[in-house]
Amino acid sequence: MSVQRPSILRVAVLPGTQNESSFEERYEVLACLGEGGTGMVYKALQRSTGQPVALKTLSYNRNDPAGAEKMLRSLEREMALIAYLDSPHIVRLYDSGVTPNGYPFIALEFVSGATLREFLKVGPLEPALALRMTRHLLEALAEAHEQTIVHCDLKPENIIVSVRASRLRTRVLDFGISVLAEEELEGAIVGTPSYMAPERIEGRAKAIPAQDVYATGLILLEALTGRIAFEGKTADIVLKKQQTAPLVLPPWLANHPLAAILMKATEKNHEVRYANASKMLADLESIDPSTIPIQPGTLGIEKLAAIEEKLAAELAVKEAAKGAHRELEFFGAAKQGVPAPGGMALATQEIKERRKKLSPWILPLAVAVLLIVGALVVRHLTREPAEGVKVAAAESPKVEVVQAVVKEAPVKVVDEGVPLSEDELGVGELLGLARQAHREERLEDAIALYQEVVEKMPENQAALEELGWLYLKLDRFKEAVNVFMSAVEFDLNTESIVLGLALSQVGLGEDGAAQKSFQRYLELFPTGAKRDQVEEHLSAIEGRQGGDPTEVEGKKPKKKRRKSQDMRRIQVYE
Repeated sequence: MSVQRPSILRVAVLPGTQNESSFEERYEVLACLGEGGTGMVYKALQRSTGQPVALKTLSYNRNDPAGAEKMLRSLEREMALIAYLDSPHIVRLYDSGVTPNGYPFIALEFVSGATLREFLKVGPLEPALALRMTRHLLEALAEAHEQTIVHCDLKPENIIVSVRASRLRTRVLDFGISVLAEEELEGAIVGTPSYMAPERIEGRAKAIPAQDVYATGLILLEALTGRIAFEGKTADIVLKKQQTAPLVLPPWLANHPLAAILMKATEKNHEVRYANASKMLADLESIDPSTIPIQPGTLGIEKLAAIEEKLAAELAVKEAAKGAHRELEFFGAAKQGVPAPGGMALATQEIKERRKKLSPWILPLAVAVLLIVGALVVRHLTREPAEGVKVAAAESPKVEVVQAVVKEAPVKVVDEGVPLSEDELGVGELLGLARQAHREERLEDAIALYQEVVEKMPENQAALEELGWLYLKLDRFKEAVNVFMSAVEFDLNTESIVLGLALSQVGLGEDGAAQKSFQRYLELFPTGAKRDQVEEHLSAIEGRQGGDPTEVEGKKPKKKRRKSQDMRRIQVYE
């Protein structure tokens, strides 16, 4: 019997699916991005926000009701699971619904980049980049494993890699066959032979996080060497090797401390393997990539950026050539006599009733994205560091933003002798409009404009900082955390950003994460203007962690969201 968890099924339908407006009113389809085994992927514009999204649709044989129902259940499962996750290394899920022709779709965050497979076709990664990519992958999996979700199909094709501000970023894709840990695996074994753990091949009845760890170990080795660990002319040969063949490491890696981690991650016996992603990540953090020999032909950050740019240009040409007629199949007027899919679980009364009980703030926005058009690498705009945040002392440990004054810092352009691109010319104007809307308290307009700036220049410090604090002012803590985390990903560790992240985490009731962020503030700004207030917050967190008589040993305490009326008062000033 399959294990079903109500807390996951409850988020199977996002707020956007309640929108009664027509598909055409919600989305403008721009281009076809590609075709997969189960359907199409399109780039579209979400009209309500002006942001680009990736629309993943299902195409199936309507004369095969059983097959159609299976695919629909897979799409519903993917949507439910990624909505339940919260990691900067999994793209956000925005919406779901049915196209005019009756095909189900999900709307995902549109991000640029290419799959790890595309890069590995050119060559292996430099050790520092391979380790960074793997750490991102393990951080995403750690979040999934903590929620007892097992991906079940990790491979280079399901990992998006991009370069922004000379930094590598990683996102995990395709949770379509993911399952809950210890859930029974129904039917035939599904997965990719070259990355499948032996116990799955042998017919283990239940999924376990160690199976994702096994695939991660093989992916890391492949990223370092450029070679698939277990290959064969047929799937049967590969599966046999997975069960019996030892893992062979190259001589230059065999005696390095990383070798022990790779061997433990890919143990044939799952009881000896790392039990989950967090345990592997803890050991991987101890590895210094500079001690790993760089082999000839490896790809550094500049080569990755050049490959990404080339792939994006090639894909754009292909889209232009095939996009128009593909759109008609899924998004044109409904064909006469073609019914909407009858078995779609998203439309069942049971799900509708559960949807009514949901509170909007508990719907975590997280992700999965498919092959998408890459964006050209752009120079980024910066501004003078923000002066930070003034915290008024209070007994309550909670956070309330009562005023946010936008600092009109001058926008400086890197490489002033180089002519500005169209994106750079537009960013300054958009940022000015966002600040004007902010001052005039047209906050939703300001948010949309800030988001447009970030879409054009993802590493724009001014937009990220001001958008994060605006979300914080509105008690939209989850969105504030996402924005500040994006800034941290770009190494934009200003005093205001680090403190904003910590306070957003306090607002969510994530004391552990907030504690780390406050401690990071003290490390980065030992003489910072807000040191005393930060230490107060740390003391308050330690007091709350000092012992809860209601906490049962072995059980994780429930997160408590801070209510705005009890929040500590914060003032952002120039």
